[in-house]
Amino acid sequence: MVTVEEARNDPDLQKDIEEEVSNYGALKTPLKIDIIDDNVQIQLCFMNANSALKAYNAMQGRCFDDKTIKATLL
Repeated sequence: MVTVEEARNDPDLQKDIEEEVSNYGALKTPLKIDIIDDNVQIQLCFMNANSALKAYNAMQGRCFDDKTIKATLL
């Protein structure tokens, strides 16, 4: 979904992602963006499990610009 370059250089990235995921529920904490081995990992913590499950179901396998989201519930 996000390239390493975007993660490093897009000042609006966090706001854009938070806006997108707000459709599924409120976040408990600000999202966290990490770059690990040339992959971007975005961690979200929702206020409740139902919101997290909605986001997971909507985002898992979704494609953006030929990149596929791999979601995990923790």
